Amino acid sequence: MVKYEKHENVSIFRTKAFDVGEYFQKLKKIFKPARQTNNTTGNKDGSVIQNNERLANYVFAPDVDIFWALGSVFQLFKIIKKQKIDILYSSSPCSSVHIAPLIYKLLKGNSKKWVVEFRDPWTFNPFRHPKPFLLEIIDHKLEKLVITKCDKIIVTSDEYKQQFLNKYPSIATDKINFVPNGYDPEDFAGLETRSGYNNNKIKIVHTGNFYGKRSLKPFLQALFSMYKKFPGVADKLEFVQYGVLDPEAIAFNDINFNPIFKCNETIPHKQSLQQTIWANWLLLIPGPGSGTMPGKLYEYMATGNPIIALVDEGPAKKLIEELGLGYTISTTDIEAIETIIMEIVNKIAKFKNLPDKDAINSFDRKSIANSISQILINI
Repeated sequence: MVKYEKHENVSIFRTKAFDVGEYFQKLKKIFKPARQTNNTTGNKDGSVIQNNERLANYVFAPDVDIFWALGSVFQLFKIIKKQKIDILYSSSPCSSVHIAPLIYKLLKGNSKKWVVEFRDPWTFNPFRHPKPFLLEIIDHKLEKLVITKCDKIIVTSDEYKQQFLNKYPSIATDKINFVPNGYDPEDFAGLETRSGYNNNKIKIVHTGNFYGKRSLKPFLQALFSMYKKFPGVADKLEFVQYGVLDPEAIAFNDINFNPIFKCNETIPHKQSLQQTIWANWLLLIPGPGSGTMPGKLYEYMATGNPIIALVDEGPAKKLIEELGLGYTISTTDIEAIETIIMEIVNKIAKFKNLPDKDAINSFDRKSIANSISQILINI
């Protein structure tokens, strides 16, 4: 069944999802109810631990949404014919979204143009875990088919573009286009300015979940080391996390109580943006990968608040340093992280002026949409 919606000049058709992993979890709860967890904060942080990788992702290729993708093929054919669609546009990170248009192209040839957007790479995603032998082969074969059959590819960093070209040297360079992530100014509409928030402490904020190879533990280690040396710093500083912690961070916090650190559950996006506006500093931990570029960075930038980034490589590090958005520190240099935090507490932290309005506006959704529209026009 397809649900239909219309927003101004955009028609939306929603196909019914079929998530095998979700149904499996429901069955597990029926036969073995999950243990209750306590969402309190403090020395025994009971935040939900997010698994590094869903078990179902080791059973299906490209991922558990393959059943939704296969089921949507019939609706795709129907909608293309009825709505007279000219261009197909599929956007990951869920790689299965590319399967339905791939099947259409295999059956219909070049009757329609197809643009593939990789917001995250497919087989060389640094957060990806290798699958069993046969599934790994299927994953790589499907990726190659998608890369070969599509007409244009959009990636979110120049580094990702180069990685695709290295893996598939036969692809023409101009087939792959770099269009950055961005932020939507409308998301900030109605939010209070920083002047609407009163707090005697310096507030560092991180919003979002930790998963895979991203960990909050190094920052907590630096924060705890500072607190042990100078307990009075708890009266001057607070670090607030909104979202799921990784297992390593939870384990560390369980045995190293730190009153500076407050962990809260995940909050809606609008509330999350408000908290980043009210903060004095924002923490960013992109994770590994030479092409990893979190979209969160652009929202952070739009708040006008400086950033502490624990990052070793990649475009996030490059952009922060080029625009003077704050500090970039190695993810393993606990001493350097502690030093920066102390400089912030003592109000001697130095960083370049934040980017001007033109630099920020270049990443707003209208600018991004214009870049994409030019690709569609010239396809």
